[in-house]
Amino acid sequence: MKSLSLNSPPSEAIAYFSLAAPLISNYIDAENDREAFWAKIVEFIFEYLNEKVDLTADPNIFLEILDKNRKLLVLEDTATCILFIERLYTIPLSDFLLVKFPKATGNPLITINTLLTLCSMKHPLFMRFAGERGAIERLFDTYLPICTSFIGSIDNEHITFRLMISNLMCHVIEKYYEKIVLVEQLILSFRNKLIRMACEAPLMESVPFFRLLIWLDRSTIHKARQEIATKRLVALLNGAPSGHPCHAMVFRFIFKESFEYFKYPTLLQTVFQQGVFSTWDIESIASLIRTSDTDSCLMVIKYLSKEMCLSAVLSRMAAVLLSNNLQKVIVSVSLENWFVELFSKIRVMILLAERKGKYLNRSKRLLEIMKSGIFDNILSIKNQIDIILSKLNDFDDEVESYRTLIPNLKYFPFISNGLSLFEIETKYNSVKTKKKQKRSMSVPKKSQEKKNPAANHESDDD
Repeated sequence: MKSLSLNSPPSEAIAYFSLAAPLISNYIDAENDREAFWAKIVEFIFEYLNEKVDLTADPNIFLEILDKNRKLLVLEDTATCILFIERLYTIPLSDFLLVKFPKATGNPLITINTLLTLCSMKHPLFMRFAGERGAIERLFDTYLPICTSFIGSIDNEHITFRLMISNLMCHVIEKYYEKIVLVEQLILSFRNKLIRMACEAPLMESVPFFRLLIWLDRSTIHKARQEIATKRLVALLNGAPSGHPCHAMVFRFIFKESFEYFKYPTLLQTVFQQGVFSTWDIESIASLIRTSDTDSCLMVIKYLSKEMCLSAVLSRMAAVLLSNNLQKVIVSVSLENWFVELFSKIRVMILLAERKGKYLNRSKRLLEIMKSGIFDNILSIKNQIDIILSKLNDFDDEVESYRTLIPNLKYFPFISNGLSLFEIETKYNSVKTKKKQKRSMSVPKKSQEKKNPAANHESDDD
């Protein structure tokens, strides 16, 4: 390394300091005026290191001061950075912390980690910074644009830096929520970026991003309007669908901690569209039968009933959860009537499956459920099951009417894309209208009158 002379021009001195004392080369600008430049160096050494420098004295003394304080002249750790801030900060703090300090460190990771530490420990200088008008908004304006999607190759440093920025943002929002102007708009913008990064990061690297999202919602969602809260939680759930390593964590947070802040039907619709594959998920959904929200309660009952009828994996579990939770609520007359219709259609399904030789395992499973006594503690359902079991050998007109209208039993007794029961009237009218349209286009009127509508329905449906 070339020796330093106190008569050296600023450019040569900066080149020397970049190796021997990087903080000086980063923090102090080279100037054309040599005397003004060295005066700044002397002032910096005194304020930061509490050492007096005599430019007219032996230069070796100055070099010894630099060597003795070498660790302080390289901002490599948070403790040193905080000491630097405490000794050299200027007002306004937003200028110092967001412009001068990052320039001094020359390391974005160290800068963010130091700001995060100051915020976490409620350092008086950071609290003072947060109190300056527009300082927090300026912080977000500086670092939020960096939270972009992961485009191209992704390395650990790339992810770590954005994760640290997001961590800092969450801390600031949590601690200074009331001080932020247009806070909901800011949170929305930040959450959108955070969810995008969580979804685009490699699968396991997405976990800390989802933890930050949950933490952010846990600390702020109770302050948002219900409509906004619901949208936030739906977006969170969409980001971690079933099968994602963060799904259980997200699902648990939503259904155990945030249930009072969102509209159940909206969120349940999202869950049902994604599909439920874990026993923990279905148990959490089943517990909503006991909620005071009537629409949600009915949705869950219909969902569990459909799983009981159609799912090869969750059928028995859905029946048990349905029974256990129904025992804890008052079953209304309209709900009793719905179950009457459900089990009547289950009987139809069992008889038609036997006749067609299809879905026999499903029929066997439903018979086992009805005979197992799972619903014995719910009198209205038990009575209906007893009636159904006594009529399993009767292939009556009701069963025959469904046989002519149902092309297959894949989703029966429910419709294919919803939680509603199959309605014979709707299906019959739909088929009848189509037949009339078809006959009017291809069959003469006289021959059309001689046709048997029932025979047409049967042949078309088969």
